[in-house]
Amino acid sequence: MSNKNEKMSNTIIQGWRAMLLILMTMTIIWILTGAMYGKLQSFAQEQGNAGLWNWTIFFSTAAIIPFFIKRFKGKVFKWVIFVITFLWTLIFFTASPCLFNVIKWLLGIGKVSPPYHPAPGPYIPFLYLIHHIVAVWTTIIAFKWAKLNNEKNGG
Repeated sequence: MSNKNEKMSNTIIQGWRAMLLILMTMTIIWILTGAMYGKLQSFAQEQGNAGLWNWTIFFSTAAIIPFFIKRFKGKVFKWVIFVITFLWTLIFFTASPCLFNVIKWLLGIGKVSPPYHPAPGPYIPFLYLIHHIVAVWTTIIAFKWAKLNNEKNGG
């Protein structure tokens, strides 16, 4: 595998691992602050069983993608990774009101946390913002990686 191809695949793996770590950190902070402020019941209101399945899918996807990237190298596979990464980014952009809350907070025109959220302060919205930055960066690199010429770059 060429040096450029290897660097790009390693960068995508780092991006996916960072997104997993950020998701795990958000979950831990959410649980801890929920317990500290007596708002653990908000998990049932906000997440419920469907939310638990969503988190399970998110954690599993972020955990398994790096292994697939190291194992498979074909051109079609690279495009599949790009599409999954793009959809992941899109899901988090469209399904996270915390991003809009942190933007309003940075502009000084809104609260940081929505009312149902157990974590007062900027913790979770800030982590969502960092997750979005990493997701966009990983998507851009995944697109560039998918465009590399397979024969020329040893894929």
